Amino acid sequence: MVGYLKEKQTINNRKEKKVCVKCDRKRLIKFFEKPTSRICNECKKKSKRLKNKPASDRKRLIRELDDFIRDHIKTLPDTCCCCGKENLGYFHPKDNPHGIQVGHFISREVITLRWNKKNCNPQCSGCNKRHQYNQLPYLSFMLKKYGKDTLDEFIALEKEFNYTISKIPTTILRDIKKQLVDLKKVN
Repeated sequence: MVGYLKEKQTINNRKEKKVCVKCDRKRLIKFFEKPTSRICNECKKKSKRLKNKPASDRKRLIRELDDFIRDHIKTLPDTCCCCGKENLGYFHPKDNPHGIQVGHFISREVITLRWNKKNCNPQCSGCNKRHQYNQLPYLSFMLKKYGKDTLDEFIALEKEFNYTISKIPTTILRDIKKQLVDLKKVN
């Protein structure tokens, strides 16, 4: 016990400084839990508070809408719309990393088209990654399946209503959810 107290006193008396990995501030060693710690006590407390914070209504709605589209894709045949590979199973990060994923023709960052069923099609993981720099296979699929008018509509919507995820009003998210639930009931 006495040895522990002496060690603690010598640590507190040191004027050595150390850089916190999270906040990048140079702080005295006494501000760290242990001399070997890489994160200061202040940052540690902040991260604990953020972990315990419940998800906001917006995040919950976005997650529900993403799950709805994922479930919709699972009702379709597990065939890639670009390369035609069949029976790949559905994507799971650990179990099936090369399975069918939700591929968006217009990026999912464009909120007005993120949950549009025509914009979301089954793609294998390779085609989904290649789509960023080679859009020709996906473009030919979209032209065959939906036609030029739908693509023109998508491009107009992309330019007209380009919300970011943080700026989209929650009311719009709720409206989108109602529309998708109504579509699910019809199908």
